[in-house]
Amino acid sequence: MTDQATQDAPTDADHRPAVAGQVERSVSRQLAGLPQPYYEDEAVTLYHGDALALLPLLPKADAVVTDPPYGETSLDWDVWPDGWPDVAALVAPQVWCFGSTRMFLDKGHQFRAWKLAQDVVWEKHNGSNNANDRFRRLHELALHFYRGEWGDVFKAPQFTNDATARTVRRKARPAHWGDIGAGAYASEDGGPKLMGSVIYARSCHGYAVNETQKPEDIVAPLLQYSVPPGGLVVDCFAGSGTTGAVARKTGRRAILIEKREAQCRAIVERLRQGDLLTANVGGEARLAAHRPSQTTTATPQGVASTDKLGRASEARN
Repeated sequence: MTDQATQDAPTDADHRPAVAGQVERSVSRQLAGLPQPYYEDEAVTLYHGDALALLPLLPKADAVVTDPPYGETSLDWDVWPDGWPDVAALVAPQVWCFGSTRMFLDKGHQFRAWKLAQDVVWEKHNGSNNANDRFRRLHELALHFYRGEWGDVFKAPQFTNDATARTVRRKARPAHWGDIGAGAYASEDGGPKLMGSVIYARSCHGYAVNETQKPEDIVAPLLQYSVPPGGLVVDCFAGSGTTGAVARKTGRRAILIEKREAQCRAIVERLRQGDLLTANVGGEARLAAHRPSQTTTATPQGVASTDKLGRASEARN
């Protein structure tokens, strides 16, 4: 790091307050060969460096949730880091990876250490396209990969509180669907409903601190699905720091890695402000954190309220 960069970088006094266990964490990092964090608080640790070099040194995590460079634009940093999925397999048993269909078709062989569990579609309120002779792209993908046995993977299905009151009678299903039980079940207006795999969330245009910033409303359900409260998530291409912001708000811990120092500074500023970044989007002052939500998460004790996500919430905004 240059003298100027060192001068500009946030200092311990600026944003690394003393917290319980900080000495223990420092010793653990030294033993693992990790550098000093660029930023650290009780929930989020940010490293400035190369993901391929730092990932093998990290402690075991519950999941990786990340948005890697797709390698599809002319931006100088938009270069796919060859081999990162294999290295991520050393850190966590599951990965949520954002990407385009083209990216996954081109780089799919690099996920050979993983099994595909499911895919989620982020439906944007506005899209982009580099050509006027194709359909306008209004979505991106998030693919969920896992290792080992599916039954051993932590998962907390996400729900929305927008069910319609009705009674559903179970019918015979094809044999390959398995035994679904007999009888009927009833739902109530406003009751929980399993979240669909197409999630609507407004893009971050107008207040993004990174060119490809993902909104919290699309990151939150993936993180809450795969990381238990108090658990650890890793984002090896942190970008704008959304994974860290969501982890802190939902009672999880996060380790972020970002190669560009300018983005590290932006992440620190975002976290120091508590993500209360305002912007004028569509003539309306909005919070980057978006509105509160009615989404729920299944837990062993029942259904507990968490953050709101999805089209129903946006329609009321």
